[in-house]
Amino acid sequence: MLNTRQPLSDKWQQQALPDNEGEWKVVQSSKKRSRFVGQIGTATVDNISKFKAADTKIPFLLYNVSREVSFEDIACYVKEKTQVIIPPERIEMKHSKDYDSYKIMIPKHQIDLFENDNMWPAGVFFRRYFVFKTKSTQGSGENKAQK
Repeated sequence: MLNTRQPLSDKWQQQALPDNEGEWKVVQSSKKRSRFVGQIGTATVDNISKFKAADTKIPFLLYNVSREVSFEDIACYVKEKTQVIIPPERIEMKHSKDYDSYKIMIPKHQIDLFENDNMWPAGVFFRRYFVFKTKSTQGSGENKAQK
């Protein structure tokens, strides 16, 4: 059987030589694209079509609110400042405090408006609402604050 292959030493020498003597060739690895990265549509849709994106809402916490303030006062204040109708939900605290806390559901695309400190009255604290899960002895993963 005849060996028609090129010897390895000759093969490597041919590939190692640059096209033009003395010039270096820049080699870059190809960028990997994730299969799971999503993209956002930009097409405008007429009013007749029912196909549209969902209005995602995220929880937002207001605390150090006076006990004299009612649900309607907070809802009217937010509507006056943002033109968004939001029903506040009073949060029952584990320990009695001199103030009340409220959770409101705000549109995700307006988070910057609600996180502005000029939006809220002086002394009222605000932040995104997080549910802090605690470890339980039974392993149910239940939140103690929701009991």
